Amino acid sequence: MIQLVDMRQADIIAIACLERASSQYPWLVSHYRETLGAEHNHAFIAQSQTGEWLGHGVLSIAADVAQLLNFVIHRRWQGQGYAKQVLAAIIEQAVTRGALCVQLELRASNKIAMRQYLQAGFVVDGKRHAYYPTGTQLREDALLMSCHINNI
Repeated sequence: MIQLVDMRQADIIAIACLERASSQYPWLVSHYRETLGAEHNHAFIAQSQTGEWLGHGVLSIAADVAQLLNFVIHRRWQGQGYAKQVLAAIIEQAVTRGALCVQLELRASNKIAMRQYLQAGFVVDGKRHAYYPTGTQLREDALLMSCHINNI
């Protein structure tokens, strides 16, 4: 069983380090600082029953729509089924805060995340051509996905 706790400013450096080890394109410390400073944003740390950090997620909620801005399962815990549990808990937090729909975007090459989102009830709504930088002159498409809460 996992538990979500609110991310605090004091957690940012550790979260950024864990994300750098877990993601090819991690958020910067400044992204987290800006996120935690905005009233409509909600950042969570997913913990195991023993208090170990499994991952984290960031929501931005406006009216009845939640945007999943960031979602990471830390490398040590990837491939063990935690993504499904943590994603469900984050969606539950969105619903608790009044969201009827959760939207996200992801890199078109991120097939593992795509499969996870589809299994959770998300659908592909479209794409943004050449949206993400890749570290080269080429850019990667972003897939736009959404999940209406009554579809879960």
